[in-house]
Amino acid sequence: MLKDFSERHISRRDLLRLLGVAGAAATVGPLVAACSSPAKSGAAPAAAAAAPTAAAAAPTTAAAAPTAATGATTAASAIQRGGELVQAQAWTYPSMNLHATSIPQNAGYQMLYDPLIRYELVDEKAGKFALKPGLAESWEQPDPKTVVLHLRNGVKFHDGSDFNADVAKWNLTDLRDNPKSFGKTYLKDVAAIDAPDAATVKITLKAPSTSLPFRLSGANYGVMGMISKAAYEKLGADGFGKAPVGTGAMKFKQWITDDRLILEKNPDYWRNGADGKPLPYLDSFVSRYVPDLTVAMADLQAGQLMAAEQMPANQLKVVEANPQLRLINWPWAGSTYFQMGFNVNKPPFDNVKVRQAALYGIDH
Repeated sequence: MLKDFSERHISRRDLLRLLGVAGAAATVGPLVAACSSPAKSGAAPAAAAAAPTAAAAAPTTAAAAPTAATGATTAASAIQRGGELVQAQAWTYPSMNLHATSIPQNAGYQMLYDPLIRYELVDEKAGKFALKPGLAESWEQPDPKTVVLHLRNGVKFHDGSDFNADVAKWNLTDLRDNPKSFGKTYLKDVAAIDAPDAATVKITLKAPSTSLPFRLSGANYGVMGMISKAAYEKLGADGFGKAPVGTGAMKFKQWITDDRLILEKNPDYWRNGADGKPLPYLDSFVSRYVPDLTVAMADLQAGQLMAAEQMPANQLKVVEANPQLRLINWPWAGSTYFQMGFNVNKPPFDNVKVRQAALYGIDH
């Protein structure tokens, strides 16, 4: 499988970038990756290294192979291209339409789709992130209620259709207005979306706000990637959900529901790697749905996987004792399993006793 990360001059920051784990709300737990065993069942050779995207947030534990992403300090001479990454995750894909999925943090989405603005990890130790250009090369806020995006020219979707201001406007409108959109909450204060020319999108807010660029990055949930308008109109909502088309570093090949997602290299991707050549470094990516963590652990040790997420606590010493495995932790993040909020301005939750009763009624 993959050689030791230190031998390849690969950092955990690069692992985050590979799978798009780039959100302020990222909840990342232990990651286990194989280091040197021979690959099995089509797993990647030692030459596999990739950095498909650093797009939206991924509030799930990530699993990844070594990579050197754009902007990383990895020497170009250390980069090896080709191979396949096989990872396991405990969350399945309900739909391949990013706008209509309840789990947009899954790695495959981050590889298929790009957001207008990226939320990139810039300090791994401190868990510090920053907004970076994505499909929008730059943006400005001329007044508190207006955000103007200047789009990247020449970007095409996997189906060959153009990405432009009209398509971006259509995407943002769908995210805001579609009843099935999981992004509508983040755009509910958008009053108008205009495309004055092919490379410009103007967004007008209902009230002054400085948080829109952050929300457009998908940092808080990861749903803000751009989908192909042409493909969606051709296939319809259901059809697109089974055959997705984005602008990402990898394009769709096959999806077996509740089993695995298979992606392949997008040869026309717009971003370059540290070696000056177009990303991704990988030829293909396989995301297996393995809800049983003990099964994932067994497959990892057997060489069927290259990486797995959220290892059981009782397996940590096993991992640490195995020279062919490596455990990676991100101390600045954690897992969120349950959240509940109350509108304290409306009955019955304006009564503190009711809120306390709800709290006491939850076994946590």
